[in-house]
Amino acid sequence: MLGVVEPKAVISAPASASLMEAAGLKAGDWVRAWSTDGQDWKDLNSLTDLRWQITQATLRGEALYLMVSDRHGHGQRSARIDLGRLGSHEIDASTMKAIGLGPAFSEPVLGDVKAGGPAALAGLRKGDRVVSIDERPLADAFSVRERIVKAVSGGKTGAALARRA
Repeated sequence: MLGVVEPKAVISAPASASLMEAAGLKAGDWVRAWSTDGQDWKDLNSLTDLRWQITQATLRGEALYLMVSDRHGHGQRSARIDLGRLGSHEIDASTMKAIGLGPAFSEPVLGDVKAGGPAALAGLRKGDRVVSIDERPLADAFSVRERIVKAVSGGKTGAALARRA
């Protein structure tokens, strides 16, 4: 058998002020099914499948209903993503940011730490779980990267404080 292993549709933190954030979605949510009417549900097979359904609904200017649980399958609920509000029939980076779907969820755990780099100088080590930066909690690795990029582009050079678990 041949095939491709794709990540299940467990999402990272939706972009701030995005449609997905407005719908109450958060880092670690597992999107299990989709519907155009909130009644007739179809299973989602992967994050790629979720992206495809969001793209199609955006192009049609329709809302998309998502059946969501936590990443372990507990606490099922539905969320309505009002894609028609975008008024867009084109998919580009700004459209996807407005929707709020980022990369797959990953734990905020550090990989290799460069010796002598800002993380090492702050006392961080490979395998550390980053729980906050500048006393603001973090939910996933995407949020860690996003905050670091923002700090660096804002002129901070290692001034952001990271707390590990």
